[in-house]
Amino acid sequence: MPTWLVLTLSFGGLIALAFLIAIPVNTLIDEFFKMKARDRFYDSINTTFNRGLLSADRLKLLARGQQLNATDLRRVVVRLLQSACLGKIERKEEDDVREIEGLLRELEEEDPFQSLPAELKGPLQRISSALTDKDMMEPLIAHLREFSIANRKEKRRSYAIAIVGVVLSIVSILLAFVLK
Repeated sequence: MPTWLVLTLSFGGLIALAFLIAIPVNTLIDEFFKMKARDRFYDSINTTFNRGLLSADRLKLLARGQQLNATDLRRVVVRLLQSACLGKIERKEEDDVREIEGLLRELEEEDPFQSLPAELKGPLQRISSALTDKDMMEPLIAHLREFSIANRKEKRRSYAIAIVGVVLSIVSILLAFVLK
């Protein structure tokens, strides 16, 4: 096989590998910055909570200021609830936990389908508004959440397998031509 063809195939494989690696690296960088934003948001709502000025509307405004979505807002409020349960917040009143639980309930009532993909939220809201008994939706929502989590895990696993396959094929092609 001509040397130019080997070099071209190797270079093409390296470019494909670079693209395959760039996507997860970009995702990791985005998640790192989002984690930092959640930490800043936690500090700001902890301070606001200690002053006694916390409400669901203020939480949403603060989250919007940090460019966090509703899921991130819930994560931070759950973290604040954990801190309150463990006694790690400055205020030591007995109603702290109940107040935070009330805020969390209020946030969940506004978006009961928070952990589901966006394409499922619209139809579920229409079904929910058509049903008179809202408890009938809970098993369906729980099943869809489990399915969504399993689907995300499957995508991650298939992506990892694809990366490993590309790397192994590039290495095997290079070894085949080097050892020839």
